[in-house]
Amino acid sequence: MFGHAKFCCGPRFGRRGVLSSLLAVVAAGAFGRPGFAHPHPGGPEGRGGPGPDGEHPGAQWFRARVEAHVTDALDVAKATPEQRKAVQAEVDALLAKGKGGMDRHHQQRKAAVEQFVADKPDAKAIAVLVQQFVDTRLERAKDLAAALTRLHPLFRPEQRKAIAGYVADVVPAPRGSWQHKMARFWTDRMTDRAMDHLHCTAEQRRALGAIREKVHGRMASVPTERRKHLDGALQLWQGDRLDAAAVQAHLDASAKHHKELAEFAVDQALEVHKVLTAEQRGKLAEFLRNHHGRRPHGGRHGGHGGPGGPAEGEE
Repeated sequence: MFGHAKFCCGPRFGRRGVLSSLLAVVAAGAFGRPGFAHPHPGGPEGRGGPGPDGEHPGAQWFRARVEAHVTDALDVAKATPEQRKAVQAEVDALLAKGKGGMDRHHQQRKAAVEQFVADKPDAKAIAVLVQQFVDTRLERAKDLAAALTRLHPLFRPEQRKAIAGYVADVVPAPRGSWQHKMARFWTDRMTDRAMDHLHCTAEQRRALGAIREKVHGRMASVPTERRKHLDGALQLWQGDRLDAAAVQAHLDASAKHHKELAEFAVDQALEVHKVLTAEQRGKLAEFLRNHHGRRPHGGRHGGHGGPGGPAEGEE
């Protein structure tokens, strides 16, 4: 719903998995989402490259995923042909507007890597990157909110309830304690192996371990925060009308949340920058430049469930 989107991958092992796990802790992927963002293998960072129409395979996969979820939601709501036509027009407009977002994201990511590898990161440049990240997320959320506001009166209350139920079912609930323990186990294991690969000293390991604990502590509450945000959006959608002030307040809260997480991630990345040598930072930066994404996992429609896309895991 309003500004809520989660696209992450599950774990993968091997050299790239080791390095990316450390990057998750140092928050080098802060300009995409909390934790390290792993693009679809065929996208701009993958092996595929753009197709005849100029659209990257990653964007093609994303379009297919969105349209599959929209179709399922409308089926659950028993939407009429007229309703489906209206929804498809909004989806097409949103996807068309978002085509430039992928290139913009990679430009920002490249700039973030350059700051991480630099001897003295530029505080002003980093602040600009954080604000660009927040502005991009807010712009997407506003476009989506405007589309939903136009569509809201076209659906009967029971249809809006059915659509909300579908969305709530598709987006997984926050992990239980055992899932948190397993996620932490694999994160710790892979970051330890990453430190081995970078030949970190005992002193570096202690410093990086402290940063890792801080990241674990902050990120533990993120799934619950995001679920609460989504539930609020679904409540707005199911109302008799969409109150403009309530929608704006929801968007403002989302923007604030994203900025706080981005600033936290940057702070931790700068702490790691102090710990690693120039050579070690260079190894991480080289990995980022050559990263081809992870093998897709998942179920339905490739994200929350089917082959061909990242598995759910986390904005």
